[in-house]
Formats: sequence, C-alpha cells, structure tokens
Amino acid sequence: MRSANRSNTPTKPGPPSPAARPKGLERGILFLALSSARAADYECAATCPVVSVASNRTNVLIVGDAIAESYFPHLEDLLDGEQSSDACRLSERVEHRGVLARPTLARLGNASDICGTSAGILAGGCVAALVSTLPANASVIYFSWGLDDVCASCFGHRPSLDDYKNNLEAIYATLRTVLAPNGSMIFATTTPAPPSDARRSNDDVVALNAAARELFGPGGAHPEVLVDDLYAAIVEFCVSDPATTCYPNTCDCPAMQDAGSVFS
Repeated sequence: MRSANRSNTPTKPGPPSPAARPKGLERGILFLALSSARAADYECAATCPVVSVASNRTNVLIVGDAIAESYFPHLEDLLDGEQSSDACRLSERVEHRGVLARPTLARLGNASDICGTSAGILAGGCVAALVSTLPANASVIYFSWGLDDVCASCFGHRPSLDDYKNNLEAIYATLRTVLAPNGSMIFATTTPAPPSDARRSNDDVVALNAAARELFGPGGAHPEVLVDDLYAAIVEFCVSDPATTCYPNTCDCPAMQDAGSVFS
C-alpha cells in the first residue's frame, strides 16, 4: 500500500532495521552478501569517478576514500617537484629535475551510505569501471580502504574481517590489471580513529590493519605489495609531542586534525 506522502523522487532505501534482518545473519556481514540487487538499490555506480590518464607519461594511480582525497594535493606537489603547497613543501636542498611522475586520484565511493565501503565500491562496479578506462601503464598503484568499513553506526553493522580481506583481495586483483610491467603496488594502512570519533573504535582499525597485513607485505599472501604504514607514521608523529602521548587511545592529536575533524 502506497503512502499518502508521494514524491516524484525515488527514496533511497536505508539499511534494514535489526528486527528485519534474518535471525541467523551474522553480525558483521556486509550488504554485498545480502544480494546484488541490494547494492543496485543504492546506485553506487553513480559515485564512480571518471578518470583520464595520459598513456604517454609515467603515472602514479592513487585509489582510496576521503583520506586519500585529503593528502593527494600534497602528494601531487611532491611528485611535480613544485613547492606550491605550504603544508607539504619539499626541502630546499632537493634539486628539482622536472616532473617526476603524473599522479592521478581515483576517489571512489560515497561515505554517506554503503557506497563508501569496500563492498560498495565493488558491488557498484566502481573499481571495474575505473580500470576499464585506463591503459595498463601505471608505474605505481597506491591504494587503501578502511575507515568506512569500521563505521558500525553508519550502516547498522561493520564487516567481518574475512569480508574485509575478501574485498581487498578483489580490489587488488582488479587494480593489478592496469599495472605496468615492473610496476609496483603499495597498500596504505587505515589511519587511527581518535576518541572524538564517536562512530568508530580504534581497536577495530588495529584489527583491520592486521587483517590487511595477512594479504600484503612480508608474510602476506601477496608479499610483492609494499605496505605504507600510515597508521604507525601518524601515531609516531603524535606521541612525539608530550601533550599527545595518549594518542590515539585516550586523546586526539590536534596537530594532525583540522578543527572539528575526527580524521587524522
């Protein structure tokens, strides 16, 4: 029976209520496991970016979420050999020899719903759509995913570690198809969730990073994939300040966070 409050704009369905979920559904199963139609309801394909990469230049492909989007301008400055960013300048001792690489950002997903999770970008076809537009000439593919996968309150649950690993495995395998011969892949660990982030637990971030290391780096299923431990780098920087040695367990790190932001 239709509601009396009608609209020409389709209403995006929300996550199923706890009462509506099957009793045997394990806590932590991603929406991807519910059905392909469920992901289609969220229209995740609409969040897939259009990325254009020149095939005649060395390319560095950055694939990630909002965290990648925030550091990309600084990375671009470094690779361009420019000193245009006050926040991330190259040392004056570095000799600039023109463009080192052409970085391209593929910011996938939408953090407002399932499309922001690793399951969402796969179910929505974002990763597959991305590689279908690219030549196989990426000298470096730098990728990461995680903070949206530990946001239990965003979707009513968080993924199991096995689900997360399976999603990362699929993302890795798809991205690898556009890696140039002798190219390198680098996975970046998920950054800390400080106490001010009421929607996430840093314990979940630690567990997620441990699961990712079962796939990438020494001892992982794909040891050729390098690991850039952003988590450790941020913690090391913050605890070096006597005022924030408690980070990320019991205090924030203002030096790494914009005013009002919980993200590092």
